[in-house]
Amino acid sequence: MSRDNIHAILMPKWGLAMHEGTISDWHAKEGDEIAEGAPLCDIETNKIANEFEAPVGGRLVRVLKPSNSMASVGEVIAVIAAGEVVDNDIEAVIAEHAIADQAGTESEADRLVEVETRFGKMAYVETGPADASNVVLLLHGFGGDHANWDLLMGALPDDLRIIAPDLPGHGKSTREVGDGTAKTMAKAVIALIDTLALGEVHVIAHSFGANVAAAVAASVPKKVASLCVIAPPALGAKVNPTYVEGFVAARRKKDMRPVMEMLFSDRDLVSRSMVNETIAQYRDEDARAAIAEVGNALLAAPSTDLTRDLAFLTGMRSKIIWGDRDAVVSLPEGLAEAAGDRLVVIEGVGHMPHAENPEAVANQVTTLISD
Repeated sequence: MSRDNIHAILMPKWGLAMHEGTISDWHAKEGDEIAEGAPLCDIETNKIANEFEAPVGGRLVRVLKPSNSMASVGEVIAVIAAGEVVDNDIEAVIAEHAIADQAGTESEADRLVEVETRFGKMAYVETGPADASNVVLLLHGFGGDHANWDLLMGALPDDLRIIAPDLPGHGKSTREVGDGTAKTMAKAVIALIDTLALGEVHVIAHSFGANVAAAVAASVPKKVASLCVIAPPALGAKVNPTYVEGFVAARRKKDMRPVMEMLFSDRDLVSRSMVNETIAQYRDEDARAAIAEVGNALLAAPSTDLTRDLAFLTGMRSKIIWGDRDAVVSLPEGLAEAAGDRLVVIEGVGHMPHAENPEAVANQVTTLISD
């Protein structure tokens, strides 16, 4: 008998580094009819919390993972069926997917690599073919790390070689940050490009990382094929000091959560694991001193200028992306008129467009690279 009307619902994979997720709540119970695309459950990962929509419509005939339980990516969490079904067929579908899941567990996830450069230790993750014709370098913002790009990396084309480093003072890279300025960070990025012999790279950079990327492009323009900046504290914009000061000062989860919530238009996207990992990353004294140095330098940076910064970007292949609900670096007045179609404003997202709407950002980046 055909079981085509029975659908195993699997724990989704949101980004390359996701291995498991926690189902925090179900929006439906066994026996409920649910439409395709309707909210099915809420899932938390160590990077983000989000609503999971039903991939098919039908009756929810089985919930295998109750609220507050964890499941691996690809594991069956529920079963949805159309029409009448019998228990034996449901169990058979579950068993088939369990076997497939076990067979595929060895192929998951990117690997953090640490290399010594002339600047110091630099950690990064890499995906895509080593001989790809286009190399993409992702630079995160203040207080972030390579994992901030996880969802975007999963949305970009498979034929790109993508490298996402931790900037100095962040993640697993060196704690030596010098004066903490974007120009100093740029020296570390250039050292990594040279160590890995990357040649020309397409740079996608977020927030403070965008200032680092601009410094790289100014220093070694022949190494930067194109530049996409996301919510940069440039072009007449300044970073919200409440975010930077709050991040540096936070020592406990209850202090860090409201700071991290500023990053998103939907505060529920900040998961407990995300807050816990951030607190853990800056627990030791060297890490706290390094991030404080970078934060102080960011706040002390000279005022930016719309005309000057835009002239720099228009001199190269570039794109500017902003969220219309950004509470950390607000969209500068006059930029939309001055930048024209070089600027893309994504609706309904905050300071992290690449996390809240990775598909929209990926589309813009893909177009920029292929132009």
